[in-house]
Amino acid sequence: MTGYTRELVERVAAHLFGAEASGDVMDILDHYPDEGSEAGRARVQLAILKLSRGDPEKLPDLVAQAWSDFRDVLGAAEYPEQMRLPAWQLREEEGSAAAQRDLAQYRAWLTSVGANEVEPVA
Repeated sequence: MTGYTRELVERVAAHLFGAEASGDVMDILDHYPDEGSEAGRARVQLAILKLSRGDPEKLPDLVAQAWSDFRDVLGAAEYPEQMRLPAWQLREEEGSAAAQRDLAQYRAWLTSVGANEVEPVA
């Protein structure tokens, strides 16, 4: 399995927006700062792509949201059910079931955009 890379983000951008628009999409995504690892930046950018649902108009706001707190973008993209649960429920059976559903949903999305070689962060 490969990890989160720039090449993966570029490939998913081309899948979602078309090859001719993927350069413009990457220009927008690159406004998210490269302050940590390549894998961390690519993971956040991939989350932004997922949350955009293929709508380029959403990208700038999602990048701004990631700038503010990248965890909000990662949570919404990778852990949507868990994000809706109260903290006490996360430690109970419902939290475990939500975690499994979130993981399955994210894996399905990765597969649908041709990125099934990536293992989501659990």
